[in-house]
Amino acid sequence: MSHWPTVVELTRARLESSILAARIATRADGALAGFAGLARERNQGRAVRYLEYEAYEPLALRQMASLADACRRRWPEVHGVGLQHRLGRVELGEASVLVAVAAEHRAPALAACAFLIDALKRGAAIWKKEFFAAGGADWLANDAAAEPPDRPSMPLPSARPPIVPL
Repeated sequence: MSHWPTVVELTRARLESSILAARIATRADGALAGFAGLARERNQGRAVRYLEYEAYEPLALRQMASLADACRRRWPEVHGVGLQHRLGRVELGEASVLVAVAAEHRAPALAACAFLIDALKRGAAIWKKEFFAAGGADWLANDAAAEPPDRPSMPLPSARPPIVPL
């Protein structure tokens, strides 16, 4: 357990990067790195109306906390860590995920931020459904581009996300 600030949250409320940054940064920090994943209007050539996220919340929160711990083990220079993910409906232009990392210097903050978003998208028990302007909706796979070659992607849910123990 770290004495540095850690924020791990799933929420239906709008995400605000400045609020997350203020919650994890301390006077010991000289760098703050952040990432915001936004709902965009097109994906794979299709017009998107909005997104919906579902999660197996107890598991997802444990996974997010575990990622914060792994980040600090890999980069001991990292101080504050913040991971927030939206649930429910997310309108175009709104943030669906925020990652923030505070550290004494920029290199570990930037590296840790990239690690956290890639790991979160790769395996957290959080699922995204896109609703299209032309009608219909599709569940999307977790970020396969970030997958190591020897690790399979998390399967898509058929109707409602399955509960998959780790």
